[in-house]
Amino acid sequence: MFNYGASDDLDLTSIVKNYVRRGIAVVTMNYRLGPFGFFQTRAKHFSYNIGLWDLEKAFEFILLSSDKLQFDRSKITLGGVEGGAVLAELLSLREEVRANISGLILFMMLQ
Repeated sequence: MFNYGASDDLDLTSIVKNYVRRGIAVVTMNYRLGPFGFFQTRAKHFSYNIGLWDLEKAFEFILLSSDKLQFDRSKITLGGVEGGAVLAELLSLREEVRANISGLILFMMLQ
């Protein structure tokens, strides 16, 4: 689930047409994949998910940079597709994140 995908898979033309032109800033957060991000083993000493830590730090950076990036911090919405949706929801469970988002959009593909 957390072994593939990248922000450059996004259709930037569509994002500009549908969001940016309406004054909506789109920020993507990247995280390490595979064993460098979500090492999958039953061993207890490998239980930390560094990929989720990457997202926490990226969110902190976005908040700290809100004045320079010129966006309204009260209107932050987290979102994701498939594995990204799972990570967005996990991130939203943190009190520091929940206190700084106004919404959550989660997409799952049904087959």
